Amino acid sequence: MDVHHILYTKDVWRSQAVTRTLRHHPMLKVPLDPTIHKRLHRKIPFVPILDHFTAQAVVRDWEPVNGDYIASVENLMRPLSI
Repeated sequence: MDVHHILYTKDVWRSQAVTRTLRHHPMLKVPLDPTIHKRLHRKIPFVPILDHFTAQAVVRDWEPVNGDYIASVENLMRPLSI
């Protein structure tokens, strides 16, 4: 089983402390079959990085759901009240 970081590429998402915090959250590191993982990266080569202020708001307001990767990602995609 591979571990897929929902927020990638690694170098981009690790470039700022606030986005690095998001990238390394356990609910955004999904176990994934290696074949599926490779296909996903071929179809979606990167996830655009958030600007610093938006990333801060996400870290502040995002509500991960322990044990539920799908719900955690859905909550990540919800609009923020900035």
